[in-house]
Amino acid sequence: MLFRLNLSHITKLALPLAMVAITAGCAHKPTLSALDPVSGERGTIVEVIGQDLFASSVRWDANTANEQTLPSNFLGARFFSVPYTASLAAHPVRLYGDNQYSDNTINFTVTQGVAHPAPRVDDITVSMFSIDTNNKATMILMVHGANIDAGATILVNNVDQTSFFSRLLRNQAMNATDAATLGYPIFHYATVWCILSDQAPNSDLSVSVRNLNGSASNNLNYHIAASMAALDSDGDGLLDDWETNGYDANNDGTIDVDLPTLGANPMRKDLFVEVDWMNAAAPNNAIWADIETAFANAPILNSDGSQGIAIHIDRGVGTGGGGGTIIPYADAIRYDNSTPNRNLTYANFHTIKQNNFNANRLNIYRYGIFAWDNGHWVGSSGQAEDIWANDFFVSLGSWGADGQRTDFQVGTFMHELGHTLNLRHGGFEDTNSKDNYNSIMQYGNNWTTVAGQNNKFSPSQFSGIDTDCNLLNVNGEFTYSQGQRRDLDENSLNENSGICDNIARDWNGNGAMQANVSTNIDDNAALSTIRDHADWANIELNFRATGSNWGNN
Repeated sequence: MLFRLNLSHITKLALPLAMVAITAGCAHKPTLSALDPVSGERGTIVEVIGQDLFASSVRWDANTANEQTLPSNFLGARFFSVPYTASLAAHPVRLYGDNQYSDNTINFTVTQGVAHPAPRVDDITVSMFSIDTNNKATMILMVHGANIDAGATILVNNVDQTSFFSRLLRNQAMNATDAATLGYPIFHYATVWCILSDQAPNSDLSVSVRNLNGSASNNLNYHIAASMAALDSDGDGLLDDWETNGYDANNDGTIDVDLPTLGANPMRKDLFVEVDWMNAAAPNNAIWADIETAFANAPILNSDGSQGIAIHIDRGVGTGGGGGTIIPYADAIRYDNSTPNRNLTYANFHTIKQNNFNANRLNIYRYGIFAWDNGHWVGSSGQAEDIWANDFFVSLGSWGADGQRTDFQVGTFMHELGHTLNLRHGGFEDTNSKDNYNSIMQYGNNWTTVAGQNNKFSPSQFSGIDTDCNLLNVNGEFTYSQGQRRDLDENSLNENSGICDNIARDWNGNGAMQANVSTNIDDNAALSTIRDHADWANIELNFRATGSNWGNN
């Protein structure tokens, strides 16, 4: 058996993939060892475990009158989606390759479950990008998102593309959650890709995905690089040339920021932050590992197959403006030079940055300071310079023992950094106390009423989020929202259903669980519909982009 690809629109940069298909000999008999999982609802993506999966196919209802070949990943039988038309029963699955079946059959049992929602496109990256002598771009367009089927089709400018399933990331946040109680349950994240050629540099593509049952995703715009020099394959705001060869800030031929040595990868999202701190307001060393883990575990897939964002936090004493510099003490820090309280000493953030931050890093690093107190709102835990910007500070020094808590410092650092990533207190809006917005970006109803019990801390910057819907015992994971929770209509709240998992929530505080309550539960004076926000799918890593608030450098 010989697999072939149409090479008419594939340049030499894409030829390695084509040559794999052309030269692969298929004289083999696949071995099916296991399926993971072995039961689930329609639409479940199943991983095939075995040998000689390359150039094999998955046969559903094998050796029956209903046998069908299921779409899988590129040139193999690693994954498949349970057919949406499958009956609630056990279905025999076998592999097929070189005109022969695998020896064994494993049954997959289709169970009643929540219907998988339409796919959601979260991110678009490219690989093997090139521009030819005719000024036409060719690339592998990689589409990443939630609930995308194995066998889904990419549409570019509403035209179907020959598409290939690539990678799967199961959503661990679903493990302790009843999917039926969510507004947009995310069973998995995945990557699909296609080859595009004859594209105009510096032009825009409208990209969407259609699942096997015909459900369609949102449309997401992708801007094709104007030149190889402007290419940012992974979309992290750091040009490929910088991440591969280093960054020459003043174009004098000398590398000023050695990004490859610092761990940058043009095929994986990187985020660089430099941190200094005031004397007496030093952060706990324990916080850094927690922050790095939170970003590494983000539900984000990269072009190289890795998960998450690699955050590089320079907090060590270095030369030429390296992180970890101890700044002289001041009672409070501000972004301007006003002194509203003469009994306090004030430090200007931008003056500190000018004196301690190497200007060669301006296009690469965000800058954060751990300070004693906030000079704009005394007692506030921190402040970003703006939404979608590059500077922020944490001001927990004056908080006493609480200011030294690892969880408070982790949550506040990620909260203020989140503002520079284009996240607001309500995700997409400046509204606080949104009970269904499961993110450390929110200021929650800190002391609230849950199922008739008072004094329970809801998910927020300081407590972390809850992944099991039980606000009586917030389990405190420090991360941003995935946008799964259902809307809450303040004109008609069902307290018996609560936020999710049908855990009751006494929003009006009268001690009775009621089905049709009209009350205000956020800090917006008008009754409205409160919505969750997919933070991770909407963060903006490139603070230099048009539309950002990168103002004072």
